[in-house]
Amino acid sequence: MDSLIDRVIHHRYRIQSLLGRQVGRRTFLATDLETQTSVVVKLLLFGPDFTWDDFKHFEREAATLKVLTHQAIPRYLDSFELDTELGRGFVLVQTYIEAKSLQEWMQSGQIFSEVELKAIAQQLLDILDYLHQHQPPVIHRDIKPSNVLLANSSGNSPGQIYLVDFGSVQTTSHGGTVTVVGTYGYMPPEQFYGQAVPASDLYSLGATLVYLLTRTHPADLPTRRGQIQFEPFSTTSKSFQSWLRGLIHPDIERRFDSSRSALAALSQGLVARQSVQIRKIERSKKTVYLEKAADSLMIYACNPPKIANSWLPVGCAFSIVTIATFFLIWYNLIWLPIFILEMAIGYWFEAKLHHSNYEMWRFEGHTFTVRQLAAPVETIKTIDISDIQDIKTRKVYNDGEAYCYFFVLTVEETFTIPINSCREAHCLEEEIKNWLNRR
Repeated sequence: MDSLIDRVIHHRYRIQSLLGRQVGRRTFLATDLETQTSVVVKLLLFGPDFTWDDFKHFEREAATLKVLTHQAIPRYLDSFELDTELGRGFVLVQTYIEAKSLQEWMQSGQIFSEVELKAIAQQLLDILDYLHQHQPPVIHRDIKPSNVLLANSSGNSPGQIYLVDFGSVQTTSHGGTVTVVGTYGYMPPEQFYGQAVPASDLYSLGATLVYLLTRTHPADLPTRRGQIQFEPFSTTSKSFQSWLRGLIHPDIERRFDSSRSALAALSQGLVARQSVQIRKIERSKKTVYLEKAADSLMIYACNPPKIANSWLPVGCAFSIVTIATFFLIWYNLIWLPIFILEMAIGYWFEAKLHHSNYEMWRFEGHTFTVRQLAAPVETIKTIDISDIQDIKTRKVYNDGEAYCYFFVLTVEETFTIPINSCREAHCLEEEIKNWLNRR
């Protein structure tokens, strides 16, 4: 293929140099003589190593690039057949991006800080969101350091990120395929079975970040239950590590389900699909839990089981009936009524003894769910909070005892959240406001 250097092909593209070589493939840097700009020329040879899968992937890359217009993705320019000394081939021409791959940056000794890694992740997630929002969604299937370009890296600013090599791309309209496409160490478990979904790209993105973070190929890192154990080789914050685990979880159901949810979690420092208890407040009247996740906020309060003083006589009566039953059960005429009475009092007292009410309030998206149990009745109510007018705390008195309530005002109605301590109520109020602002 060195014979193509300095040659003009298709009466337009002068081949300048060889950029890359794979079995049956060559990638060249060329000059477009019409526009006098640098372009990339990809050549697929119909030689002894040629397979129809290679041609399908090459053809699919050309078709995909034709419809993509993102600034961080190479733009399709031309495609045609070409006769060479090694036989017939197929050519794809696309715009040239003057940047080094992340693989090349790492090989040159580049060390990325957590700030830079987050910036790289944000840009890649933006690209993936663009691809996955297409109809049908476009799945790259081969995100890895050599397919991500980085230009103008300086200081804490990593520069512009580009995603290249769409030869493995798949659209969901094609359905599943038995062809295994991807790179070992960067591809999620489902791709080993020929299946790929948008969350598969998120796994590959996460594995790429793991490589940048640890300077070790993901396949060479230890695993536990199929999940890469990168933490011992990382000096980044716990929150970033938790977020990264949400990308590379081997179980697709426990992975981020979309680039948008992953991006939101990265911006908020939260982990999707994992509720983390951040505060437990113990009081004589109530135990309050506050749990936050990337897509929800939950307040859970339960009353501890207790026996009121007024029920002490009932307890004594129950004991007397039990003892009396022991002696009287031998008398056939009276044992059955007493046994029934004993069971009735027992169930009654048991219910009172173990009675434990709870209240749960869950904010998720633009809905608020109220779930209350006042044994034996449980009520559930869902309210639209897309237009909240105000949230405030007010102190009220009930039977001479002070209580604090949240008053959450919406267009349709007002609902309250009772908390015994005003200090706790104010803290929870701030948590709710902060979560709603990040929603």
